[in-house]
Amino acid sequence: MRVTFFFLGMLFILFTSCEKPQEFSPIPEIELISTTLKQNIDQNLVEATISFSFVDGDGDLGLEQSDTNGLFAPGEAYYYNLIFDFYEKKNDTLKLSPRKDYYRFQNISKSQTTNKVLKGDMEVTINFENSLSFSDTSLFRFYIYDRALNKSNVLETDEIYLNE
Repeated sequence: MRVTFFFLGMLFILFTSCEKPQEFSPIPEIELISTTLKQNIDQNLVEATISFSFVDGDGDLGLEQSDTNGLFAPGEAYYYNLIFDFYEKKNDTLKLSPRKDYYRFQNISKSQTTNKVLKGDMEVTINFENSLSFSDTSLFRFYIYDRALNKSNVLETDEIYLNE
């Protein structure tokens, strides 16, 4: 009888301790961590630092320096894999500005492991001139692409208040 309880107990422990690895979508997902702002009013310059986390289920984030052909060629739609759209608030309405910031980040994939899931944080600093053409309230919307051309969700920074 004790042997039966022992084996049943061991089977229970075995089945409850084997946890399935967490699965993530092959479409990258990003989440805002913070937005910080530094202003140099004398020089009319603004530095916005945007931090965000990312998760990619198939681990194909980033581009090699040699990825410059086809869709990844300079001037093509996917040459850049991190895009920031700048919005200005005018009359309580957000309007897309002609200003866009494009970035190309290097391959950060784990090529030597069986677990392809990539998780991490990124920080991007964007410098721009705070001219009179900018409204005093702005924000960025941004997203990333992976090498399979999957577009992440679109994030929006907190509102950036200039000239405070």
